[in-house]
Amino acid sequence: MAGFRWTIQTIVLAIVLTVAVLGLGLALYFVQDPTSRVGAGLLFLAAIIWAAGRLRVVEIVLETVRIDPVEERRKHRNLRATVDLLIEDVRRLNGLAIDAKRGFRDRAAAMKEMESIEVHMVDVIKHIRAKAGLTDQELAERRMTEQKALEESPVKPEDSTPA
Repeated sequence: MAGFRWTIQTIVLAIVLTVAVLGLGLALYFVQDPTSRVGAGLLFLAAIIWAAGRLRVVEIVLETVRIDPVEERRKHRNLRATVDLLIEDVRRLNGLAIDAKRGFRDRAAAMKEMESIEVHMVDVIKHIRAKAGLTDQELAERRMTEQKALEESPVKPEDSTPA
């Protein structure tokens, strides 16, 4: 609402809008004749649209409740990609089940492939759980910390010489 200021013009427009809304409500409630009701309704509706347009009511409302989904998606791009993998697995699983049911695929081969998809889905869900609530920046920082920890304490190779 940075661009909104109360001026004489906005006060007059707000009064016109209020009177038009009240007039519309009263006309719809008290007027019995359908033709008169439609005529009064259209007249008041035109006044409401005109005043609301001049006051930029829609923009003001959108500014107060706006959550930019594109910006939110950009912060959690990695999580979104992982969820997309899960959705793709669900689609593949459903397609295989339908194909096996209709006889388009060998049922045993389809069941084997469905089991491998289920295993992959469990792995994807584990990744989703690890990424939930973290932005891409936080995930990158976590990976760097884990990588540094691995570099600082290298795993010693086991002695593989037979005894």
